[in-house]
Amino acid sequence: MDKKGSASINLLPISYKEFQKRESKFYKIQNISISLLLFLIFVTSITIALRIIQAQQINAAEGLLEQNNQKVSDLKPREASLFLLKDRLTNIDQITSLPSKQRSIYNLVSQLIPANLNLNFVSVDTNGDMLISIVAPNFASLDELLIVLTSKDKNEDSIAAVSLESFSRSRDGLYRASIKIKPR
Repeated sequence: MDKKGSASINLLPISYKEFQKRESKFYKIQNISISLLLFLIFVTSITIALRIIQAQQINAAEGLLEQNNQKVSDLKPREASLFLLKDRLTNIDQITSLPSKQRSIYNLVSQLIPANLNLNFVSVDTNGDMLISIVAPNFASLDELLIVLTSKDKNEDSIAAVSLESFSRSRDGLYRASIKIKPR
């Protein structure tokens, strides 16, 4: 009897009820299996999609790396040139920062040369002896230079001797002279 007081009659055999229970369990297991299979297919498709995206990103990164490597390779000769230039500038800086007889005689003579004279050549050896080649528009300018170089007041008593190594006048009226200067 059920709760309301009426009787219920079951005409189906007991084995059918057990069959229905088994079939109900089978459908539940089948639904869970299908759901699990769909979930695995979904996860697999996401994994494959992520792998494809990752492969594209890796290919793009490799292309960018190759471009950057090419740019670096293109800059190697410039780097070598800049390294040589830097090395030369360092050497020049070291030479100019150290007080030396050569540098002091060069600085002194370059201050004493009048503006109207053109300096063609300058050479200073290890002893400080200097050889200069001058082009003068007239003899007076060249004479003025020789007087200034030999004057102890003007040359700060740094020049021991001045000698005229060569002297000529060209067809265009310019005077050319080579002067040797010996420091103290």
